[in-house]
Amino acid sequence: MSQDRHEGAGMPDTNDGMTDKNVCPTAPGQGLANKIVAVVTIAVLVVAAAIIYIKTKRVTEAGNRDLERSTQYDMAELQKVDPALIKWREAARLDSGLPSARAIAVDPSGNVLVGGENLVRRLSGTGQRVADITVTGAVQALACDADGAVYVAFREHVEVFGADGKPKATIASLGDKAQITSIAVGGGNIYIADFGNRIVHRCDMSGKVLNVIGKEDRKRNMAGLNLPSPHMDVAVATDGTAWIANTGQWRLENYSPEGDLNRYWGESGATIDKFVGCCNPADFCLLADGSFVTAEKGVARVKHYLPDGRLASVVAAVESFPKNMQGLDVAAGPNGRVVVLPRGTTAVLVFESREGTP
Repeated sequence: MSQDRHEGAGMPDTNDGMTDKNVCPTAPGQGLANKIVAVVTIAVLVVAAAIIYIKTKRVTEAGNRDLERSTQYDMAELQKVDPALIKWREAARLDSGLPSARAIAVDPSGNVLVGGENLVRRLSGTGQRVADITVTGAVQALACDADGAVYVAFREHVEVFGADGKPKATIASLGDKAQITSIAVGGGNIYIADFGNRIVHRCDMSGKVLNVIGKEDRKRNMAGLNLPSPHMDVAVATDGTAWIANTGQWRLENYSPEGDLNRYWGESGATIDKFVGCCNPADFCLLADGSFVTAEKGVARVKHYLPDGRLASVVAAVESFPKNMQGLDVAAGPNGRVVVLPRGTTAVLVFESREGTP
């Protein structure tokens, strides 16, 4: 597990107030003109540098997306999983009835929440419809707190509903550029992953933004999050710290609420214990014992990692998921169960360990 992050002297004045006879004196007003020219030149250079930086960044991000689409893998080989590593089994398959579902969460009672177009549906652990919450817009992410309140994220804002499904509050818009991909609640904070701005907003329970996490900060030796594609997940640990998927670095990073990078784990590679593609893990969740469940895009597989980042087992391989799905979302259920949503389908898959609760 990778751990903590790692003018010359001037010449003496020899003119003694005299003007060298070989130097032409400056004409009146010429000095001011020269200064103006110098200032304008510097300003032009600064603007040019900024334009070059922005264009380079855009080209780099576009290149990363192109790389993801064009990178050639031995897909047949990557999809092979040693059966001995698959230590989980599918315990249930629920039908949400929502073909546009993009997000799932589990409430304190073990009910599964599924978010789609204009609707959040609550299902029992056996798949019975418990209740619906009508919303306006496409649900992008879901979370529940210890009291059962439901946090529904849309593209640029979050709405909060009580355990009874009644509206409680709205967290104001994060701006036109915002693109929320994940939300997590814990430790007295609300963490909102914003792919559009490449940061995580930390809010208090009233929705007031306290600070942001993941922004480039050279003074703190932090490079910022590298996110080539719109996948950015966040989860809260029992100690109140936040785990964030830095997908372009193929790792999960742990931050203090104030935004200090504590530690990280994960690396790129073709072996089963590593992450493939341009940017993974696309989604993840934390289990009660501090271990991780990750979901990858490109090669659809769900894996279980120990708290120190070592691979423990494979939850589900490619053959567990329909071919027409549009990515995976994962959530931690009661008794160590793992709930998986194959986006673009109505199915919700529930997995449990063959070896007992993790």
